[in-house]
Amino acid sequence: MEKAKLPKIEEEKLNISKVAKYISTTAGLVDAENPTELVTIPSKNVMVTVNLWKDKDVALSSPNITLYDLAVMDSVYTLYKNGCASFTPEMVARVMSGDVKAYIKPQKAGSITKSLRKLAFIRITLDCTEEYKARGINVGSALFTDYLLPMSEVQLKAVNGETYLDGFRVKEVPILYDYAERTGRIASVPTALLEVPGISDTDDGILVKRYLIQRIEELKKARNKSDLKEIIYYDSEVNQGALSDLWYNDNIKNLRDKKAKLHKMIIKILDSFRSEKYIRGYDILTEGKSVVGVTVEV
Repeated sequence: MEKAKLPKIEEEKLNISKVAKYISTTAGLVDAENPTELVTIPSKNVMVTVNLWKDKDVALSSPNITLYDLAVMDSVYTLYKNGCASFTPEMVARVMSGDVKAYIKPQKAGSITKSLRKLAFIRITLDCTEEYKARGINVGSALFTDYLLPMSEVQLKAVNGETYLDGFRVKEVPILYDYAERTGRIASVPTALLEVPGISDTDDGILVKRYLIQRIEELKKARNKSDLKEIIYYDSEVNQGALSDLWYNDNIKNLRDKKAKLHKMIIKILDSFRSEKYIRGYDILTEGKSVVGVTVEV
C-alpha cells in the first residue's frame, strides 16, 4: 500500500487555457442543452467545442465548476507531475496554498474532498480538431471524452506507516491538462510566489493569489501584450472582472464590502509580486472617487 507522502514541489502548475477559465467562471455548463463553442485562436476564428455532464443519479455538491475547483485540479496536476499520483485532500490543500507544512483543518479537507468527488463525477468532451489542425498537432482523433479528474478513491498509509488515510489516485493526465500541455497553456511558477506577507491561507486568500497569477501568466504568454499591461477590473456594469470570476457561484450580500476587501488583498499580493520581481509594477484604476481595478505591468 502506498504512503501519503508529499513530494518536494518547487513549482506550481496552473492551467491557463481559455477552456479551463471559461468552464470555471461560467454557470450552467454542466448538463447544458447544447455544447459550448469557444474561439481559441481569434485571428483564424478557430474554435474548440466543450460539453460537460454528470453521471446519472449522482448528486453534486455544487452544479457548477468554480475557480476553487480549478485550483484543486491544478494542485492535483502539480502533484501528478511531481510523481505523486496518490494523495490525500490534505496534500492537495498544502499544494494549493504553497505551504507544504501547513496544518489543514478538517473543514478545509472536507471542502477539498467535496470538490474532488464532484470533479470525479463530471465528464468532459473536448473536440480540439480545428485547433490541433491549425497548430499542426497530430494526434489522430482530437475528440476526447473522460472525467474532469479520472481517479478512484483509495486507502493510503500515513508517513508513520501505522495509520490508514482516505485518499485518491489519478489514473492519467486529465483531458483538460493534456490539451493545455499540447497548446502551451500550462504555466509554471515558483511555489514561493504563493507566500505573501499579510495574506492568510483562507480559501479567499488562496483563490485571489492564484487568480492573479493566472491573469499575469496569460499576459506573459500572449502575442499581443498591449505594452505588457493587464487591466484587472473588480466589476462594473460595463466590465465584468475579478468579483464575477472568483465568486460567480456565491450570493454576495454586501458587494461594496467584498470589493473593498478584494482590493486590499490584491494590493498586498501585487506588492509581494513586485518585490519578488514577478511583475514590474501596477497602478490603481479609479472612476471618480471609486476604485474600479488595477493595471498590472510585467
